Amino acid sequence: MIRGIAAAALIATTATADEPRLGQPVQCTVGHDCFVQNYVDREPGPGHADFMCGPLSYDGHKGTDFRPADPRRPVSVIAAAPGTVKARRDGMADAGVRALGRQAVAGAECGNGVLIDHGDGWVTQYCHMARGSLRVRVGEVVARGQQLGRIGLSGQTEFHHLHFELRKDGRVVDPFIGPDAPQGCGAGRSLWQQPIAYFGRAVLAAGFTDAAPTLGELEVGRHRARQLGPDAHQMLFWVQVMGLRAGDRERLQLAAPDGTVLADVERVASATDRAQWLAYVGQRRREPRWAPGIYRGQYRLTRDGAELLRANATVRVAAQ
Repeated sequence: MIRGIAAAALIATTATADEPRLGQPVQCTVGHDCFVQNYVDREPGPGHADFMCGPLSYDGHKGTDFRPADPRRPVSVIAAAPGTVKARRDGMADAGVRALGRQAVAGAECGNGVLIDHGDGWVTQYCHMARGSLRVRVGEVVARGQQLGRIGLSGQTEFHHLHFELRKDGRVVDPFIGPDAPQGCGAGRSLWQQPIAYFGRAVLAAGFTDAAPTLGELEVGRHRARQLGPDAHQMLFWVQVMGLRAGDRERLQLAAPDGTVLADVERVASATDRAQWLAYVGQRRREPRWAPGIYRGQYRLTRDGAELLRANATVRVAAQ
């Protein structure tokens, strides 16, 4: 079970007549099976801030990053508004910059993608799509909601996501607050047809493994064991979190089938804000075999004593 906390950031005002009305460009439910990892950077100088003055962006980021909670699950990318396909790219390796290196994607940082012209200077761009998934051609007129392809790991990216970018006359526009938004957290008018909730923090995924995980390995679907062997060298419960703030505290617990607590760690998660965070706890095997049954992991994130996030996961050890 994974639970996130959504901030009350559903901008009520709507677009004007000459602005596009945008549908969500991915077929998933934000806050359930996908999340917005990064928003347009609203900090004019050095540093970064999302449109709610939170940490979910990075310096100079120009788009909205929709990421699936499970990178193994195919997620369709769809046109956010009707328009004409002006450019496309397919065939780039669906491997990510960690594996390929930045030099390999230089000049093609968007990876496999599509550019759509909506008229009156408005365009949308869809980046990091899966190789071989594109379903539209240059010059094709597309309808809102028409499938363009699937989320992938191509171009300059370290995790599976769609980078969705909106521009007016070449200038980046944050669809959550529209063009010429005034300063202030959440100020502006949304261009989304249906409001998209702002999740300032969330548990992206939680699971078990028998080896120390890395974020890069999680992004290609590793360390998501449903069952471990009774002779596994060690057992680790891991959690991947987004939107961590400096000073947030976390507690991770691992319990055996009979309820015995095998590991219990409470600590300050990070001294700085973190867009992504990986935490894990575990124990090496001390007996000849792990006892058969269901092992349980629990994660809690708190701030000033108040619970912000909670996640649970289980793994089975079969009797042999």
